[in-house]
Amino acid sequence: MAYTMRDFNKDVYALLRDNDFFASCMTQINRVSTQSLPTAAIGFNKETRNFTMYFNPQFFEELSVEHRGGVILHELFHFVNQHIT
Repeated sequence: MAYTMRDFNKDVYALLRDNDFFASCMTQINRVSTQSLPTAAIGFNKETRNFTMYFNPQFFEELSVEHRGGVILHELFHFVNQHIT
């Protein structure tokens, strides 16, 4: 079964449901499924003027739930620590 945006959102929810700070941060970030990058990334989209978290569904499909959460949190820390501004 293919990993979808719905699966990604479920992983985000599971990771952040008990952490108000990170959950609040994630509400400011768009989410985009793409095969144009090998893993995941976060950046500022100049066209939409929003922060966007990109993920490769094929990469995420191969990971455990814990590992997917770790990747999402890693990308979220780039946002929190302003590594992309």
